[in-house]
Amino acid sequence: MSRNGHPKQPVSSSPTQTDPPAETWLLGMLLVLLVAYLTPFFLSQELAVDGLVYANIAMRLAAGEGGLWSLPQFSGTDQVFTDHPPLGIYALSLWMQWLGTSTPGVEKGFSAVLSLVVIALIVVLARREQRSGALPVLLFLCVPIATYTLKNNFLETQICILYLVACLAALRAWSTPVWGIVVGLCALFGCLIKGPVGLLPLLIPAALWLQHRDLGRATLIGAIILGTLLLGAAILWYAVDGVARAAEFYWHKQVFASITGERPVQHGRDYLLWHALVSTAVMLAVALLVARPSFVPRASAAPGYQKFWGVMCLAALLPLLLSARHYRHYLLPVLPFMALFISGWLTPHRWLLALYQWRGVIACACTALLLVQLVRHWDQTGDRKADIEAAALLAQYVDDVAFCNDERVLHLRLYSYRLHRIRSRVDAANPAEIVCATSPGPDYLSLQILAPGITLFARKDERR
Repeated sequence: MSRNGHPKQPVSSSPTQTDPPAETWLLGMLLVLLVAYLTPFFLSQELAVDGLVYANIAMRLAAGEGGLWSLPQFSGTDQVFTDHPPLGIYALSLWMQWLGTSTPGVEKGFSAVLSLVVIALIVVLARREQRSGALPVLLFLCVPIATYTLKNNFLETQICILYLVACLAALRAWSTPVWGIVVGLCALFGCLIKGPVGLLPLLIPAALWLQHRDLGRATLIGAIILGTLLLGAAILWYAVDGVARAAEFYWHKQVFASITGERPVQHGRDYLLWHALVSTAVMLAVALLVARPSFVPRASAAPGYQKFWGVMCLAALLPLLLSARHYRHYLLPVLPFMALFISGWLTPHRWLLALYQWRGVIACACTALLLVQLVRHWDQTGDRKADIEAAALLAQYVDDVAFCNDERVLHLRLYSYRLHRIRSRVDAANPAEIVCATSPGPDYLSLQILAPGITLFARKDERR
């Protein structure tokens, strides 16, 4: 009995639930540390190849070149870009239209906003089970692949958001099946961003069935998801000009070529599996440092979804092994599911939450670290300094130039267009100027060494 004579109410608590003020503070500190860690990158002009490709295409779209269903090529040529469906790059072009293509780091700002959305969705999904949102975010951000992919403007970040939104909608759909429409739309948009990989939401009903063991409800939700996807695809196919042609072109150039083996295998499945195992090991190591295993049944009204997250983790990973290409950043959409699965079995150590008592000192230290990073790395070029300086030097000689088909000049080709609008010439058999790592032939003389191992050559009769 309580002091006022009323019976005591049972206290509902979860093994992994944390004190709300401490939880919010911990999330804030994680974000400050993330910003401090990424500050050198965001203050530089450095960007991965794929991120530069998408930024260049989006810049051309924002300038009115090409269209949603006929993406322009990434370096100023008249060719059409067919490596990916258009929606993700088109979303970046809308961002550039809003902020301006000449705004420094506009594509990195887009990546930063999407990264915050990913983190917010992980927190929402964890707190839906009345458990710590900071713990899965910590596990997620400690994996190097996560921060590398989030900062470099990869399409996987958008796919990751759609996966998480689809899961949030699917969990609501268990009690209100109409939410399956949102899951179907996520599958449709994912397919328009990254092709067949975006269809993962179609597997969510199977994960729900394994979690709840109610085949009838899972079948109903699956039918709604599939119906929404098919209806949306039919509307686009028959009602929107250019969709059918773009889809057929992408199917033959990318999907069918991968299935038949026409596209060479890059890295291989062992490479992807190795990075998946390393990511798992990193999460488990961090988990053992900041938390302890907790296998106590939940006392709260919110059920645990560890089985659901485990199935989704495998469902997101296994289709990646079927692709002809295997890059480590492909794993980003898998990592939130892995973090949610592992953190569901953990209870944060008391010392982690006890840091809240020292919040003032820790906040000052994190802020000081952020300011030091800003001062140290302000106006620095980054690891691609040689290519960026070479692009500036090339701009003094040409407005358009041919590039050899060589990986060693790819970054220079991308930076030349992104920073100086130097277009690539691909139609000329014997271009007046060409950038190569080695001499293109006896008819050319060296005009300017742009970087170690990269030279601007001019035809003898055109040398300035």
